[in-house]
Amino acid sequence: MNGEQVSRRNAVGLSAAGLLAATAGGVKVAAAEAQPSDSPSPTVAMDPRQALIEAAKVNSPQMAAMIDSVLPQQKALGGAIAFLRDKPPLVNGSMPGAAAWGPSPTQDSTVVWEQDFLFVTLSEQPASLVIDGQPEQPMQRVPDSNYWYRLERNLRSGTTHKYTLLSGGKNVGTNDVAAYTPLSYPIPGVPSGTLSEMRTVTSRIYGGAQAKYWFYANAGVDTTRGAPLMVWQDGPRHVGTNDANGTRLKTVTDNLVHLKRIPPMVHLLIAPGTGGETRPLRYKDEPQDNVKRSLQYDSVSGRYGDYILQEVLPEVHKSVKLREDGYSRGAGGLSSGGICSYQATPGTQTLATLKTQPPPSR
Repeated sequence: MNGEQVSRRNAVGLSAAGLLAATAGGVKVAAAEAQPSDSPSPTVAMDPRQALIEAAKVNSPQMAAMIDSVLPQQKALGGAIAFLRDKPPLVNGSMPGAAAWGPSPTQDSTVVWEQDFLFVTLSEQPASLVIDGQPEQPMQRVPDSNYWYRLERNLRSGTTHKYTLLSGGKNVGTNDVAAYTPLSYPIPGVPSGTLSEMRTVTSRIYGGAQAKYWFYANAGVDTTRGAPLMVWQDGPRHVGTNDANGTRLKTVTDNLVHLKRIPPMVHLLIAPGTGGETRPLRYKDEPQDNVKRSLQYDSVSGRYGDYILQEVLPEVHKSVKLREDGYSRGAGGLSSGGICSYQATPGTQTLATLKTQPPPSR
């Protein structure tokens, strides 16, 4: 890798006696070694995901607050778990009408740092876990909370692992967790790109629907000739804790730019539209926003491509110069977002490359 050593470990180790203190800006780790009485205890910044795993190793009383920070959707998903316990058993995490229940309880339920895999769930009843079809294993309760966790060590990297969460012995969801490879972790000294503030675009093509979007510019983008562009569907997946616990888009692309494997580029992170025209529900109690996502992402037409090219990109152009040729532009997404990426590209020379990915099991 161009003679560079990729290090994924923090320079400061944390013993079982180390003190973990949750802070608004992350987590500070106080060194456990004895210090001279006239020397202040040194602190170093540690990635919040790594710090949460270190806390799990010692069953720290700080864990509940740290889970709230690193896995913010867990608290909201507790009610879904209680609801699902009374439903028929899930097969691969799905059953008719499952989408109407909202996010799966397995969403935002894992933290991975190197060979350490932390599984977390919120449940009033004892929780357990099945990984890769192996025997069911109990989870441990986080002190003074309804969070439950299990820390697994040395799962194979470079692949995905299927897991199922159980609450009170009932299956409440199945998902896959990625075992990240080295370039999914920050390389020391690699400059970070810049994430814009959240913005909103209103669409004439979709009858007044509004969509949130961000753009992330890798360090060193060409502001003279313009930057290459990637359009990522379901943009919130790549922002904040969703990105840190999911694709790690920003970290991976920053590393690849640093290693000169890709040029610095702009990543448009756009959410499905909401509001505007309405469509018939496909099943009882389906949220209209879910219908709108399907309208944009699953429809076989050039409408979504026109929307991106005519309504969204002109807004991005106001802040950052983009290249105009199709070779320098691409689109990608997960599940229906992949379908939508296909729909955005045919018949145009201005958005020509795509990346798709199958959905995880639920």
